[in-house]
Amino acid sequence: MPHAMRVLDASLLLVLALAGCADSGDDGHLVPHTVLGDPSLPRFALADGRLVHLRTFGDPEAPVVVVLHGGPGGDHRDYLHLEAWAERFFVVLWDQRGTGLSERVPDEELDGPTYLADLDYLGETFSPGRPLHLVGHSWGGAYATYYAQRFPARVATLVLVEPGALDATAARRANVVSVDFGAGGFQEFLNTTDYLLPDADARADYFYVIALAGMKEDVELLGYDFWRLGYRANLGINRWQGNFDGSYSFDFTTGLDAFEGQVLFVTGTSEGRLGHAFQMSEHVPRFAGARVLHLPDATHSELLRLPESLEAIGAFLEEAR
Repeated sequence: MPHAMRVLDASLLLVLALAGCADSGDDGHLVPHTVLGDPSLPRFALADGRLVHLRTFGDPEAPVVVVLHGGPGGDHRDYLHLEAWAERFFVVLWDQRGTGLSERVPDEELDGPTYLADLDYLGETFSPGRPLHLVGHSWGGAYATYYAQRFPARVATLVLVEPGALDATAARRANVVSVDFGAGGFQEFLNTTDYLLPDADARADYFYVIALAGMKEDVELLGYDFWRLGYRANLGINRWQGNFDGSYSFDFTTGLDAFEGQVLFVTGTSEGRLGHAFQMSEHVPRFAGARVLHLPDATHSELLRLPESLEAIGAFLEEAR
């Protein structure tokens, strides 16, 4: 049986099990509402009026630290403990456009240039006239590098926590896609399961998580309890990068010599796809004078949770204040 079909079969069994026991709420949803459906959620309006789920902590006059979650298509829920930095910084946690609990948007808005503009607007809003400190995990690390490449003067420091591939060379080594979530079969699967969820994005987000869970050994997907991911956001960014067709039509490294800020890499085991060995060979050499915090026993999802990591990153940011 093809691998993709095995994944979907296993996922369907899990879906049926969850359908009988999951707490779906009064309205029958198996995923949380976005900011459009839940007026109690903190939100921020981007330049074009699109709403993202966003939280801030600390003194707005303090240096600004923006945390960029992984994915593409993740959310900021696993980084809420970074509120601890609010004693010294103004910390911004948010769900990127079209993912987490942010507003779902048309496909044409889910690409790199739009994400770049979103981060720039967020930075100009919270840190006008002052450079940002960016902390990016996984895809978020690639996103942070992309921004530093295009707006080097707007970034004070980069903390890259096992960032995703930064160029085609790295992508050919790291970006092994087990299932093309944009394939016709998977799309049909999503479109024929509306007995559980009343709207298309909620349905797609839910089954995206289930499908991912079927391909991972860790029952706590991405290191935290089941939550809402952004299926179309993942699809859009991966397509824009050329990860599905193997064209890898992106490069976040050209011109990085114009970036004069300090860079800290945080790496864990060498066993993971984006682990220590990969970062040392593919990414660290791209940044002159980059420092590396190596936690050899840490998995990819643990790197921003360990006390020694948080202490070291906090000290690094404090040094650059």
